Amino acid sequence: MKKIVLATLLASLAYGFVSTVGAQDLKEVTVQAKRMLTTQIVGRTATGIPITQISMSYTVSLAGVDLSTQAGVQEIENRINDVALTACKDISSKYPTAEPSDAECAKIAAKKPLAQLHQMAKGSKAS
Repeated sequence: MKKIVLATLLASLAYGFVSTVGAQDLKEVTVQAKRMLTTQIVGRTATGIPITQISMSYTVSLAGVDLSTQAGVQEIENRINDVALTACKDISSKYPTAEPSDAECAKIAAKKPLAQLHQMAKGSKAS
């Protein structure tokens, strides 16, 4: 039986913030996640074919980047976008029929961590 695969990637989204010095020192914050692949049946088509959701997580580190500068924020934006696209391509290499496209998957995957990055950068500039 053929499965329809829905790849809504939450890559680099499911992460926690850890600081070795303290929550106020953004230079020491690292974004961490385990790299894993999980699948979950999230529904069925009208004909009963399972729809599977696949997610993969990657790590994006903020170590050594100054978020109070535009160049630092741009560097992390690039890292997040690169990781999101890599994760989406990894999924589509294993599941060629996965939807949405790699580009759309990466855009969705990067949305939340980019918003969190901009919030952190805003807080870093206010300090």
